[in-house]
Amino acid sequence: MLNVGLTGNVASGKSAVARHFAAWGATLIDADELVREVQRPGHPVTQAIEDRFGSDAVRPDGTLDRSRLRAIVMGDTGARADLEAIVHPAVQARRMDLVDEAAARGDLVVVNDIPLLFEVLDPAAFDLIVLVDAPEDVRRHRLTALRGLSAAEADRLIGAQLPSEPKRALSHVVLDNGGTLADLERACRDAWDQIRRRAAAEATVPGSTIVAVLAHGDDVAAMHGTLQRYAAAGVRVHVVSGSGQCPAGLATTATSLGLRTGTMAEAEASASARIEQLLAAERPAAVVTFGPDGGNGHPDHLAVHRWTRRAVATSVPCPALYFIASRDADAAGAGGAVTFAAALDVRPWLDRSASVADCGIAASAEARSGREWFASDPPPTPLQWDLLPPRNPG
Repeated sequence: MLNVGLTGNVASGKSAVARHFAAWGATLIDADELVREVQRPGHPVTQAIEDRFGSDAVRPDGTLDRSRLRAIVMGDTGARADLEAIVHPAVQARRMDLVDEAAARGDLVVVNDIPLLFEVLDPAAFDLIVLVDAPEDVRRHRLTALRGLSAAEADRLIGAQLPSEPKRALSHVVLDNGGTLADLERACRDAWDQIRRRAAAEATVPGSTIVAVLAHGDDVAAMHGTLQRYAAAGVRVHVVSGSGQCPAGLATTATSLGLRTGTMAEAEASASARIEQLLAAERPAAVVTFGPDGGNGHPDHLAVHRWTRRAVATSVPCPALYFIASRDADAAGAGGAVTFAAALDVRPWLDRSASVADCGIAASAEARSGREWFASDPPPTPLQWDLLPPRNPG
């Protein structure tokens, strides 16, 4: 999992960047939302604030009077330090819980939206830091013209944060947001491409090879996100289709066996021999194909399952064999029981113009939310959310 810190000084446009990253597949953890969570009525943090700043800081219904609290701490560095000492540890503990939950789910990219990242945290705790920046006069204008603050209030907010220059030097990616929203989105797309390539490389082993065996060229949609993920990681991806060509850009190499749709069951011996030859040449770490049920039961899909299983069984060395599967499906087939192995988070590699509901052929809720599920037979060693061996085995 790639743990990204996203930060930016007030009115830099950081929230707009966070929304883009979340829409494109990141797990977003918003520090401002966590502050509101720990400052809800009845929470120990809210009680501690009342104990320190008095009942005037809390309304009769138990909610914080944020305007009153802000007025108390704005010009008093000691009061502000006391407030931060109450709030920040609780927010940090909650954020770390959410990061751990994301890692346990196998989420691939977590973006932590933290306005005061450099002020209150160690930047080295993140794999990648993205800074959103804009000239100070632009930020001041946004605060006064768009948020309705007075010039003095805007200056106080700007002055309460560290200046941008030292933050730029410590950031891996800097997004300059002094222009239009369209300019910012273009910069976000470039940054997101960097993030997802880095996330893919962190999650797997570059230099390996994966072979995907499918019936028809358009069947690549069943594992579209997975193929893109491995290609982004520097893995060699070879797609074999019985008929039709693999769409461009999803594979390092593509091979069509030149068969006609509906005739693949008749070509088992010759197709299996072709795949055996290909496996001998490629020596892949893993082979991915349809499950024993053919995914959707199409006769060509069932035939491809049989070809591939036969070819892998005679391959030396024998690669791991994975089947496209639904987590909740009965994966037992004529060849024996299939053991559920892995769910890959492919949200960062989904077509950004399409809904995440378009992911894969599996019917599970997890697949519809941007995961592709795979089963294996026989089960390999524990995988921790990947089809290839872990980067650091053992």
